[in-house]
Amino acid sequence: MRVRIGKIAGIEIRAHTSALLSFAGIALAFALFYLPQPDVTPDASLPQRLAVGAVIALLLAGSVAFHEFAHAFVARARGKPVHVLTLYLFGGNAHVDDRGLDARDEIAIGSAGPLASGALATIFIAAGLIIIKSSKPAGELILDIGLANALLAVFNALPGFPMDGGRVLRGILWNRSGNAVSATKQASSAGRIIAYVIVGLGAWLMVATDVAAGVWVAATGWLLATLAQSYYRAMLMKIALTGLTVRDLCARDLPLLQTSDTVASVSSYFGAGALSRTLPVLFGERAAGAISDVQVASVPADQAATTQVASVMTRAFELPGLHPFVEAAILPPVLATAPLAAAIVEEDGAYIGLVRKEDVDRYVEMVEELGNSDAARAGLKVLGPQRRLTTPTRDTTS
Repeated sequence: MRVRIGKIAGIEIRAHTSALLSFAGIALAFALFYLPQPDVTPDASLPQRLAVGAVIALLLAGSVAFHEFAHAFVARARGKPVHVLTLYLFGGNAHVDDRGLDARDEIAIGSAGPLASGALATIFIAAGLIIIKSSKPAGELILDIGLANALLAVFNALPGFPMDGGRVLRGILWNRSGNAVSATKQASSAGRIIAYVIVGLGAWLMVATDVAAGVWVAATGWLLATLAQSYYRAMLMKIALTGLTVRDLCARDLPLLQTSDTVASVSSYFGAGALSRTLPVLFGERAAGAISDVQVASVPADQAATTQVASVMTRAFELPGLHPFVEAAILPPVLATAPLAAAIVEEDGAYIGLVRKEDVDRYVEMVEELGNSDAARAGLKVLGPQRRLTTPTRDTTS
């Protein structure tokens, strides 16, 4: 769950509940364990320590937000809108509208965060060195915040996904080769290597020194490896779908079933070797819904000859309806939650085709295998998306 914090420079700031719990934990840890130590503030009351802990937590949260605002402002300066910034348990995310983003944009936007954190670290460390002369506890706290920003800068500068340095590496490789797919794959691989090194460091710590610290470090490394792969898949999907419309990935020559067809008469479409698990169902010329192999198989064999498709299909009003010339980028989130992982494509109420998650996945796999979205797109134009992605076993239209 995300909580709206406020808005700065037209950018809405949100905090995930994990971030709120994390910063609350930091405030309590300082108030209950660090500040009461004999050489810090042993005489301070609990309310005073809680107030100081809250200030420290806010400064750390502000440091993370500052890092993300740097990404946002550089993105805006390069013509990429940013309307929302979200803080998470392990950092944050400036939601950049990256349509039309090129390699130089990627380098500039990715570099902004670590540079901002580095600048903030310098300011806090310099202030801490000055303050420590008159108040050692206060100066040390400011120095700690400076070191936290330095750590944030160094960690995010690591050259691999999901760190900012991974975006910079991707931009450099992309700029050099002109191949965004290859650059993305290499940045993801670098991120996984870094993550596995961190996992190894955690394992060493568990054996050699501190088990708890080792578990934490190893878990962090494993999380980074998972994120590196998820970032890669998300970016590959974005690269593959940029510039396409729903019509480009719409299967338009699938067998067209009718609501009056019996389950027995259509079961051959879903046998062994069938390339489609979902087919459209029409009532006359209009879309009535869609039916899957699972729905067909759910009908007992002795009832298949008398059971109409209409009685087991998913009806059209339950499925998303899309215009053929809507950007294909909307498909992943739409199909992820759609019944049958499919959407009906219509124009002015007329059935155009069916677009399914399997169509999108196969096209993205093709982009990945070819290592070039332009080559895959050329294949779509030459072969037609429906013939590339689906091959009906027979035609029932008449």
